[in-house]
Amino acid sequence: MTGVTERARCDTQHEPMRTVLRYLALCSLPLVGGAGAGAGFTQMQGDCVTLVGPLLVSKCHARQLQYRHRFELAGVALGVVVAAGVGAWLQRRRASDGTLEG
Repeated sequence: MTGVTERARCDTQHEPMRTVLRYLALCSLPLVGGAGAGAGFTQMQGDCVTLVGPLLVSKCHARQLQYRHRFELAGVALGVVVAAGVGAWLQRRRASDGTLEG
């Protein structure tokens, strides 16, 4: 029986660290979404020289940067929506378990 109580005490002792790691992972979702969208856009698009030729490379590069920033912004927005949904689900689950204080 002492093993069960010791394990329960150990679980409550590490609960704040689990909470911090859970929130850290949840907050990193928008960053991961933005980086993934930017990398995906970069892989989708070809090189400007092969797309338009050497004469219009500067305009093409500027336009590609604008589109890449839009893709990154959309990825961050999607990450925020996913993080908010997961956070609300976790909060609701904790509230239904009765572990939520206040």
